[in-house]
Amino acid sequence: MIIDGDWGTGKTEFCFKLINKFEADHKNYRLLYLDAFQADHADNPLMTLLSSVMKLLPEEKTKSKLLKSAIPVVRYSLAATGKAVVAHALKQNADELAAGFDKAIQDAADTAIDASLKSLLKDHEKAEENLKALQSTLEGIAKSSPIVIFIDELDRCRPDFAVHFLETIKHTFSVEGLKFVLITNTKQLR
Repeated sequence: MIIDGDWGTGKTEFCFKLINKFEADHKNYRLLYLDAFQADHADNPLMTLLSSVMKLLPEEKTKSKLLKSAIPVVRYSLAATGKAVVAHALKQNADELAAGFDKAIQDAADTAIDASLKSLLKDHEKAEENLKALQSTLEGIAKSSPIVIFIDELDRCRPDFAVHFLETIKHTFSVEGLKFVLITNTKQLR
């Protein structure tokens, strides 16, 4: 659900009143308010969302189960980014070196890039399996106490972070019993 309005129209105030109303009327729900602009510096919406959901869970056993299923998904997302950066850096450095060493350095860079890509493909196969395990864990947690996450200020974030945040919600957190309410200025977000 999206609560849409121009800046300064009281969206955040309305959001807090809605959360208070929800808490009064639906005691079994787990509600979370998240200011996306505060997390904009982190560059990893998945980590932001998972750490916030962890705070909602009072039972250590449930936290441990979520953490166990989340770690491989987070590891994959960090590894994929890291491998791409390393491959790009190796390629860039090879392009900058003197002509005499260029061929040897290029071959070494290509070998490192090929190894990274093979590893990345292998990791990608496991990532799908790990993502399903994470989603299953989240669904199990939300079955007894549905989770509603209110995300505010997404329109104030860097465009790449905002898009990555929306993609994370769509692809990772699309599970039964887990809902999102975006409080944003959709014109600005666009």
